[in-house]
Amino acid sequence: MVGIIEKHNLIVIEDTGKPLRFEAKPNDKWTKAQIKEYMDRHDMVYNSGDTKGDLLDKVASA
Repeated sequence: MVGIIEKHNLIVIEDTGKPLRFEAKPNDKWTKAQIKEYMDRHDMVYNSGDTKGDLLDKVASA
């Protein structure tokens, strides 16, 4: 069973039998390319014309 725990801007993804993976959530210090890579990994939708602020808003609302 997979469980997600969010604390201090990190996501801990638990998966029985596999090592824990820690991943930081995007913030304003990330580049647009880094934010888009994060969103791609998490199957989040964005538009090519989105600003950095738009991307961060979409991550925050997901």
